[in-house]
Amino acid sequence: MADRPGAWNLLGLIPIFGGAAGILWGISAHTTHSPNKVGVNWEPDKNYLLRNGLYAYSRNPMYLTELILMLGWAIFYGSIAVLVALIVWALFFNFYQIPLEERILEAHFDEAYREYKNHIPRWFGIVRH
Repeated sequence: MADRPGAWNLLGLIPIFGGAAGILWGISAHTTHSPNKVGVNWEPDKNYLLRNGLYAYSRNPMYLTELILMLGWAIFYGSIAVLVALIVWALFFNFYQIPLEERILEAHFDEAYREYKNHIPRWFGIVRH
């Protein structure tokens, strides 16, 4: 039937569920594992550096899982527009947002962040010891 997703489109559900799970994990990590819980205004305490969970494998698991989710939507809908948006978003993260955040984190956490940055890949990969 033409009005239903094809088998290949249904494969997009795998990264959709994986990306959504990663985003939910990230929200939980920043609200339950921070030294000071998030208040009613949803502003997390900026004085902690997460290094456990997905942060043990990627310095940017929230961005990574967001991109995985978008990849799932591109596959599910067979959408070139969503794929182009994914590429633009990945380039924005990689060349603007993440370097900006890394400078801020390095200034705030100094050697602790530099050590973390030297061991954990920006996106995902082999952890260097």
